[in-house]
Amino acid sequence: MEQFNFLIGPAFTLFLIKIFFLAVSALFIIFLIVVVRQVYSMNTIVHDIHDEFIIKSAAIILFIISLSLFLTALVIL
Repeated sequence: MEQFNFLIGPAFTLFLIKIFFLAVSALFIIFLIVVVRQVYSMNTIVHDIHDEFIIKSAAIILFIISLSLFLTALVIL
């Protein structure tokens, strides 16, 4: 019966919180992929050279940070 104490203890709650965080991080990464694709699509329609670099770099930096955060959380789990 000791093995079933995991299902009702605080460790299980922390485990569920970690799984929730990973799921939210994965959804955010999917959202950022959509944003990056929209930026590239917008670039083909609107030819504003000054804003293109800033928007692309911000989207790619956010994507890299969120991906590294997700992988770090996955390793810690």
